[in-house]
Amino acid sequence: MISIWEEGMGELQPNLLKKDKSCQILILGANLAGLFTALFCKRKGLDVIVAEEETVDQRALEIDFFERITDLKTWTYSIRYPYICMRYQIDCQCRRLPSFYYWLAPKPTAHMPKHPVFHPVEMTRGLASLLEVYEKVSIHEIKEKRLITEAEYINFEYMIDARLKESEESEGWIAASNVELNPGVYLCMDDEANLLVWNEKVVMRNSYRFLFPGAVIENEWKVNCGRKEGIFTSMDRAVRYMKEISQNHNLIKNKS
Repeated sequence: MISIWEEGMGELQPNLLKKDKSCQILILGANLAGLFTALFCKRKGLDVIVAEEETVDQRALEIDFFERITDLKTWTYSIRYPYICMRYQIDCQCRRLPSFYYWLAPKPTAHMPKHPVFHPVEMTRGLASLLEVYEKVSIHEIKEKRLITEAEYINFEYMIDARLKESEESEGWIAASNVELNPGVYLCMDDEANLLVWNEKVVMRNSYRFLFPGAVIENEWKVNCGRKEGIFTSMDRAVRYMKEISQNHNLIKNKS
């Protein structure tokens, strides 16, 4: 089976690095944090390249929607997603769905501020189309402000490593139909039985399929535990990376 996010998308040929390149900012990793950082750099007029060891689509499948809005900062991040999609005309079905905090034990359900939800493959493809992103980059060495591959290299003034470390563990995920729940994000307070109702299917970890004995499994896929990327922590990392870049901007500018 393929994931719910790959249905009807069609395979996209990776954009390969075929000649030597130079840039001001090199970002390793085409995950959300890496792509957002690159977009913010471009907005500031910086010359930026993103190098991804796998593919943009693969990173998209690792996006985790189940982070909680806990403070003003994460609430602000939740608003940034639809703003970015609107400003850059990224068509990824972005919406802010109701979020429900619930318990497995019998307790009242709390209705909380809306969560940003989007089609992750459409989102990452849309962001990548605005940027200079190279996929399947085999990194042999990074030395003296130069990333070296098998045949090409990328010279840079400053580098941000936005990659997340892989884990030996993986999680099984499913999308199930024949479940009667209102559209939204269901955040479990006493376990990890988080649910996303998207286009009449419930997206959840495979281990919690027992919650819906009548459900029909439509999609099934695996996610590397170490590569999972939360929607709010990714935005927070991008903001921190930009602060780091801004502190070195004058240095970069003088060398350009």
